Amino acid sequence: MKGVEFLRQNGWPEDVCRAILGHATYSGVPRDTPMARTLFAVDELSGLVVACALVTLTKSLDEVEVSSVKKKMKRADFARNVNREDILTGAVRAGRSTWTSTSPPPSRRCAGSRPSWVSSTASVTPNTALAASCGSY
Repeated sequence: MKGVEFLRQNGWPEDVCRAILGHATYSGVPRDTPMARTLFAVDELSGLVVACALVTLTKSLDEVEVSSVKKKMKRADFARNVNREDILTGAVRAGRSTWTSTSPPPSRRCAGSRPSWVSSTASVTPNTALAASCGSY
């Protein structure tokens, strides 16, 4: 909670601060905005994708394929600290199902593309690239 105090003191908008607080289940802050629901949805998912990247030869997000993430999502022995229930709950609450036949097809890879609202010179974090590429936004 000290992190959000720091953000508020430095002029961050209240909706951003509430989304950050809401993504931590222990805070008690409801996820009542699309930003808050999306942050919760991609938090655990980004951890799973990074874990998938770390087992590739190059340890790069560019090498992570959606099919690999889907397979590893089912494996309880892979990235044990990633809460799969939070991934599924977050996707549903954000209004998305996870890679079902009714979802728009995700790109083949989870990284390497930019959301349309990010300029070509902007820095893309793994969370925004993942969310844009895999359909979490």
